[in-house]
Amino acid sequence: KRHRPELEPMLSQLAAAVDSDQRRLEYYLRHAPGLAATEAELATAAKIPRGRLPGLLAELEACPKAVSLGGGLYMHPEVLEAAQQRILGAVRQFHEQSPESAGPTAEQLRQATGLERPVLAGVLGRMKAQGDLVERSQRLALPGHQPRLEGPLGQLASEVESRLRHQPFHPPGLEELAAATGASAEAVRRVLAILGEHQRAVAVAEGLWFHADAVARAREILIEYLRREGRLESVQFKYLLDTTRKYALPLLDYFDRVGLLRRLGNTRFLRDNPRP
Repeated sequence: KRHRPELEPMLSQLAAAVDSDQRRLEYYLRHAPGLAATEAELATAAKIPRGRLPGLLAELEACPKAVSLGGGLYMHPEVLEAAQQRILGAVRQFHEQSPESAGPTAEQLRQATGLERPVLAGVLGRMKAQGDLVERSQRLALPGHQPRLEGPLGQLASEVESRLRHQPFHPPGLEELAAATGASAEAVRRVLAILGEHQRAVAVAEGLWFHADAVARAREILIEYLRREGRLESVQFKYLLDTTRKYALPLLDYFDRVGLLRRLGNTRFLRDNPRP
């Protein structure tokens, strides 16, 4: 293996581990193809009876030379540290490139780091518990990060939010916002996504955004009516909001999706325990 010098230390480690179940288990954990391994995978790779594995893993965790990620996954501490640094680097880069954003989603981090979903979920869980990352609105960030909406982008965000706020139940669409602000449709689309991240706007349907205050007010009106009347025919909702079907029906569908309502045909009922 002259052209693969990195194999020599690996083979030396493996040779030293041949006569020790614990060392052999650590070796295969350190070199797990997906960076983490299940008990079944470790038992097969290290040729250790499944009955002996829990005790050996407990010994390695005490060293510590193994870390449980939960869900039956184990990782070597050195590999875990490298994965955490990879994630932190990806989050820092995201903050630098998109300072206006609250942070990347888990899926964006998966794409940036190449970590498999179960491994990423386990590592992120540890990092959040340790305080290395914080999660807000399904976005991950470094603890000190504060989104910054500045310059032309910040001005556009303020104007778009103002127009949504002043037309609560007749919100302007993408093209209308672009025409009113003089910005491109792409810029308005980006600003709406940012406002959504910051929980200042809500996409209730494809291309249909309401201000967050309007959605909260519609929810209050809906709950009050249903607690008083017990049921709501879909067509009635537009009268409650003094709007049109174009806006009322997508809002009802949104409240269905988030678990506030139970639907039977065109009739809505309040769920027994609606989520906040």
